[in-house]
Amino acid sequence: MSIHEGHRQRVKDRFRREGLDNFDELYVLELLLFYCIPRKDTNELAHRLLERFGGLPQVLEAKAEDLCKVDGIGEGAATYLKLLPAFGAYYGIQRAKMSKKLDTLEECGQYLMPYFFGKSTETVYLLCLDAKR
Repeated sequence: MSIHEGHRQRVKDRFRREGLDNFDELYVLELLLFYCIPRKDTNELAHRLLERFGGLPQVLEAKAEDLCKVDGIGEGAATYLKLLPAFGAYYGIQRAKMSKKLDTLEECGQYLMPYFFGKSTETVYLLCLDAKR
């Protein structure tokens, strides 16, 4: 029996118990890779990605073609990793749209925040409100 046997299940169980609050970025990335690279050890791959790009945000913000240059990352895994920040932004925007009224500057800022999620270039949005805010 290898010390790595059951590793994926232990990491998944830990996430379900604790969330990501106590995970370092290596385990977060490894957990993500479990879902796009089945039945392979993703620990070394997670290390290579972090070394190449510098950190988890940089991995998720890298171009798909640059991700594919890392041994072990194919088109499917690159697409999955690119999907994550896009999904986060989409989710945040959909949640923000559920707001009833924007009465304060802080509420306007909270409403707009998801639109900037994952952006790596300067972006401008205009928020126009009617008399009912």
